[in-house]
This record gives sequence, C-alpha cells and structure tokens, in this order.
Amino acid sequence: MRLRTLKQGPVISPGKRHKQGRFCYSCSVAAPVQTFRVIKALHTLIWAFVAACVLSVPVAAAAGRFSLAGWASSVVLIELLVLALNSGRCPLTDIAARYTSDRLDNFDIYFPLWLARYNKAIFGSLFIVGELYFLACRAGLTG
Repeated sequence: MRLRTLKQGPVISPGKRHKQGRFCYSCSVAAPVQTFRVIKALHTLIWAFVAACVLSVPVAAAAGRFSLAGWASSVVLIELLVLALNSGRCPLTDIAARYTSDRLDNFDIYFPLWLARYNKAIFGSLFIVGELYFLACRAGLTG
C-alpha cells in the first residue's frame, strides 16, 4: 500500500517486483510504517535527552558544577530556538504527520496522552525554576 496525502486517503499499489517476478505487497506497506516508527522513536529519544538536560540544570547547580549546568541550559535553549523558528512545533511532528492521519497529542511520540498534552507546560515550568536556581547558586545566594 502506497500512502497518499490525508485528503486523498491510502491507495493500494502492487509494491516492488522481486527477482521471482512477483509483486511484494509487504514492501510497499512496510516502508512508510517503519519510517513512521523510526521518526516516532527518534522524536522520543531527542525529547528524553532534552528533558534530561532540563532536570540536570538544578542538580548540577546544586553540586557546584556550573559548567555542566550551563551546557545543559544551552541544549535546552537550542531546542527552544528550534521550536520558536517552527511556530512552536517540533519539526519531527510535521515529518511524522506525513505518515498518518492520527492527530492525537501523542501521535508522533511514545508518550502517554496526558504527558504529550502538557509537556511544554510541565517542562517549561521546570526549566524556568531550574534556571532561577542555577542563577541563585551561581550568585552564591543558596548557602
């Protein structure tokens, strides 16, 4: 099955012709499904790395590892820049949308629905609090 755009819907096509001269329907169906799963897994791994950076900022600051906290902050700020340049959406969301008509909040990432829905609010708040704590530690205000 070859996938078309959402408005046109899926269409069945014979797929690839193998050496034996037979058409292989699984080749034409498997490629988009596998691509979608890879995109979804990649999106989840990138999110996990950025989330780890968000959580590591205050931990590194509390341990006096200001360089590590600065690097983790930089990673998150780069992610925020990417989101800002893409109207608040991850570019992988737009790529994943090409492979499915599903539009639930978690269609493009391996998350429970509630986490996908409130992800920006949760981790945005954690990042702001972590950054404020980092700045307070750096200024020597945390005893």
